[in-house]
Amino acid sequence: MKSMAQMKCHYGLKVRIYPSDRQKKIIKINSDASRFIYNEMVAINKELMQLRRVKLPIDIVQDRIKQLTMRQNAKQMSNHYQFLEDKRIDSLTKANAIQNYRKAWNAFRKVHATGVPKFHRKSYQRILSRRARRAKQEHRPLRTSKNYQKQRLLVAKLHAQVFERRRDFLHNVSTTLIKNHDFVAAEELRSKNMLKNHALAMSIADVGWRTFLGMLAYKAELYHRQFLTVNPKNTTQACHECGFVMGTAGTEKLTLADREWTCPKCHAHHVRDHNAAQNILTKGIIKLA
Repeated sequence: MKSMAQMKCHYGLKVRIYPSDRQKKIIKINSDASRFIYNEMVAINKELMQLRRVKLPIDIVQDRIKQLTMRQNAKQMSNHYQFLEDKRIDSLTKANAIQNYRKAWNAFRKVHATGVPKFHRKSYQRILSRRARRAKQEHRPLRTSKNYQKQRLLVAKLHAQVFERRRDFLHNVSTTLIKNHDFVAAEELRSKNMLKNHALAMSIADVGWRTFLGMLAYKAELYHRQFLTVNPKNTTQACHECGFVMGTAGTEKLTLADREWTCPKCHAHHVRDHNAAQNILTKGIIKLA
């Protein structure tokens, strides 16, 4: 018997089904579980990408990387989130969600050099806007629209959860840096100017750099450490070995895509972030002196 791939023509059936209320509930539970696992995989890899940018051997960061790496399978994820142990959730639902994420990752990498796949989500914000338009069309004030108010509270709750997660991460990293170092230097990044880059505006806003610098400043005072910010000019473009600045002497400036480069003057090879960190530290020591 020939397989489907060997046949000249492929046949398929399109059938409409009418599930019972119980079946609808099971379908929804499995669909929600699949979306949750896929989004959890996205969140894990986003956090891993940020944590691996921390080049210092900080125990709390390394432990977190280990925890997140272990959680990237159906069994460990079910152990971590007990609601996934629901007997109504099919085991293949979990496995297929992880497999679909990995397929999406591979497909994403063929097109994009950096970044991670996006979340699968119910577009709560879009639903909120749609309900606001409907209430307006029906000449009903939003304060009396129950569906709108219900959706508004849901969106607010999601925003609050994202805010708390981000703040918790920034608190952990800032506390670890300050407690384990006598002196910390950082760039005086002006987020307002950086947000003018529309391609990066959303990512820059999500990181919360100004909040992070504020945490470092007050925790340095709390733990009797020294913290200061330096001018970011040429921290990424200058070679920390010889001081040569890319974009001068007929050379081209480094772009965001240039993650590694070789100095044309002293031929030192640099990892962009490590080189920038060395320049920031040097500027900080000079400013401190």
